[in-house]
Amino acid sequence: MNERKNILPGSDDFRVNHQSPTPLYHQIYLHIRELITSNQLAAGEMLPPEIDLANFFSVGRHTIRQALSKLVDERLVERFSGRGTFVCKNEKQENFYLDRSFTQQMAALGLIAHSKVLEKRTGMIDESSPVRLRSKMGVPFLQLTRIRYGGDLPFGVQNSTILTDRCPKLDQYDFSKESLYNILSSVYHLEISEIHNEFSANNANEEQSKLLSIKTGTPILLENSVTYLADGEPIEATACYYRSDKYRYSIRFKYRGFSKHHS
Repeated sequence: MNERKNILPGSDDFRVNHQSPTPLYHQIYLHIRELITSNQLAAGEMLPPEIDLANFFSVGRHTIRQALSKLVDERLVERFSGRGTFVCKNEKQENFYLDRSFTQQMAALGLIAHSKVLEKRTGMIDESSPVRLRSKMGVPFLQLTRIRYGGDLPFGVQNSTILTDRCPKLDQYDFSKESLYNILSSVYHLEISEIHNEFSANNANEEQSKLLSIKTGTPILLENSVTYLADGEPIEATACYYRSDKYRYSIRFKYRGFSKHHS
């Protein structure tokens, strides 16, 4: 049997699992993302061509395109027509973007993400639960409140309500070290599809200022988000209070032109 030629660092033992309920493209996306965030693929490095990746992972080119598109959406790679796909360069340390997961953002800044768990409890969805989850009355949840750190610096206080009917025993994991989204994906095979965000300005109260090491009354950014799975069902609702001196919100969209009704 011929040994396959390794075209990616850190991939000697990786194999796509065709029997797994996790889609093939998502397995490849998770693997390449790990290579990037762990710096096994360096900033500015060019990835092998689609056809070589397809042969290496034993999948079709469409599967590779799906995986790469997800990496592009997270700004981990850039694709240039006629040139190829490149690992994105690290952004300036003082800039922090809210359109990625916390762990990915910290990795892009060259920081190690970790958390201090303030509260972890279970319950059932009722009228006091986040509005976007009240359609799931009686469904079990995990309430998780954490201070999110990048290195030694507190970036935000995060209060999450996670539905656990599809991820039982979620409370057994150590969320001071582990990524919630990674666990949902790799352990429970749940694919995150969309995150809906709403942002507003606030001033830090006494408790928030103490947790974030800022003065009481300092402007902070409140992000309310709802996370949806690939089947359109919500899995999490979160309220995050972020230090405004460490964040810049970034968004991009595809311009398709204005209709004749717009001036």
